[in-house]
Amino acid sequence: MSDAPQGAWTGRRLALAAVPLAVLAWAFADLLLRRDLPGASTLQHAGFRTLVVPLEWLTEGDGERLRLALLLWLLALTSAALGHRRGWARGVLAGSAAVVVAAELVTVALAVLMERGLALGVALAVGLYLWKGRDRSVEERPRPAVLAAGALAAAASLYYVYALFMTQGSGYPLLIRLGEALRLGGASFLPLWAAAVLGLGVIAVLLRRSTLRVLPWTAGPGVVLAAFGSPVGALVAVPASVAVVALLEPSLGGLRGPARWPLVLAVPCVLAGVLFGHTYSARVLRCPSPDDDRVRLLAAPGEVFRVAHGPGDTLLLSQRTDRAFGRLHLGSGQGIVPAVAGPLGHPGDGPEEGGRELFGHPEELVFAHSHDRFYGSVVPADAERWRPLTAPGAIRNLVAVISGDGRTVLDAFGLPGLCWINTLHWSEDDGVLYAGCEERPGLHRVDPDGQRLVDGTSERRLADVQDLAFGQGELADRLFTISLWRSRYLSELDRSDLALRRRARIGGMSYHLAYDPQTSLLFASGWYAGRVRVVDAASMELIGALPAGFGVREVAVHRELRLLLASGTYDGALRAWRLRDDGLPEPLARVPVGGHVKDIRVDQGSERAWFWSQCGLYELDLARLGE
Repeated sequence: MSDAPQGAWTGRRLALAAVPLAVLAWAFADLLLRRDLPGASTLQHAGFRTLVVPLEWLTEGDGERLRLALLLWLLALTSAALGHRRGWARGVLAGSAAVVVAAELVTVALAVLMERGLALGVALAVGLYLWKGRDRSVEERPRPAVLAAGALAAAASLYYVYALFMTQGSGYPLLIRLGEALRLGGASFLPLWAAAVLGLGVIAVLLRRSTLRVLPWTAGPGVVLAAFGSPVGALVAVPASVAVVALLEPSLGGLRGPARWPLVLAVPCVLAGVLFGHTYSARVLRCPSPDDDRVRLLAAPGEVFRVAHGPGDTLLLSQRTDRAFGRLHLGSGQGIVPAVAGPLGHPGDGPEEGGRELFGHPEELVFAHSHDRFYGSVVPADAERWRPLTAPGAIRNLVAVISGDGRTVLDAFGLPGLCWINTLHWSEDDGVLYAGCEERPGLHRVDPDGQRLVDGTSERRLADVQDLAFGQGELADRLFTISLWRSRYLSELDRSDLALRRRARIGGMSYHLAYDPQTSLLFASGWYAGRVRVVDAASMELIGALPAGFGVREVAVHRELRLLLASGTYDGALRAWRLRDDGLPEPLARVPVGGHVKDIRVDQGSERAWFWSQCGLYELDLARLGE
């Protein structure tokens, strides 16, 4: 073959590769800058669905499909290792390579979005080393121990992303233990992370002493850049990352054959793991300063999924990991007392009939003022105890009825045809519960007194209903919903018959929705977008976005104080904006509170709000946010 045709073919391949790379870069730039770029949200949602749909299919049921896929993959690897060249094995290996590359892209992207400043500093330092700092004269045989350690570190980083997207939450046990050590033992994880990363860097330098010659001028600019985001992280992570790359790179250069590229691609995952560790130790598992009088620690329970405010100063907590509806009477000094589980409890486990531990995991929780009752959803954890309480048919959740004082679970019922409850809201106007669906498109209305489904919709375009908001005033006949997994639209429904009327494109993975009746603005939290989308409810037009931390989750409005609040999953902060009557809200405050804040309960009749983070259950003084 002549040089010209071969060169032309290479040019065409480069041109073809440039197109998807440009598309990825455009979509990622939108996420990195947290600014809406034309068409970027469409690309992001398409990529998100491409990632999630196979995971959904593989993990349905008891995981048989996932186990079969892993078995086929192992057989293909064994066949390739034995020198067989069967067509099916090559196909499985090619597919596996695509999955590995996609998993790495997601892993590195998440790490960069969590740690924008620190990631840019690491990238600059490592780039300088690879460009001018590395010793190209060194030819080294691969070090099996070094490569094995790098591969294991990369696998751990990839597993974090797998656990993040698995519906069964396989990464939760470790997080639960770390949170307990923080809340109960006062552990500080930033020094531990710093010691571990520094130790890794020192070992890498000892194994390759020549790194010391180039470390100051390669790592120095990266440290300066990263210090704007995290001074401690910059001093620790940037030099250690250069040292690790300097240790791994010569051994990888000596590799040949198919084993080289997976290990080359593993190096960015190792650096991503360093960034993940900083996010959790410096933000998610770091508590508010004792001198910050805007927040007050009330208690230190395990994960609180929802907070509901009942009569007087009673809070009811949906404690998912502790399997309890916990009652806290503010100012009593008694702490959290589990509600008597009644029909949902293990007989004999508590001092009263029915026990105090639920045999399922509570999730959604609302208070109905006119009924003086709390209503919650419970996910089964004990199939044998679950079955006698359910009517015939596929029952996903039970609806729990809790007394208005929060002391006792009075009743529990399941309804055939009711989906897995993704969100639960009480409507005083209708006297019914609105239940949004998670595993399929749908929204149901439930009569808790008659224990029956009133009506519902399974409109496909509605997708899963992650949260909803009721219109008020001139918009009282409307209902608004958002989707987490399956749609990038905010939907408007007719309150009378739940018919879908209009939709607004807001981007994918919206977690929570809040409504301000004074301005008729809707606020939707975009989890991976790292911003709060603002929609005019009257016109159903997206009018702007408020930059927030990566993993923004809950949003809440205090109507009288004119405040918008938003929580972050990974940046460990709660943000506040001042609502305006003539434009977008103005930034007011950023309060460090710890990570994984799933709910903010605002008291419209006072200047208080309550939330749970990895640090514990807190009360927020809204009047002092502007100080």
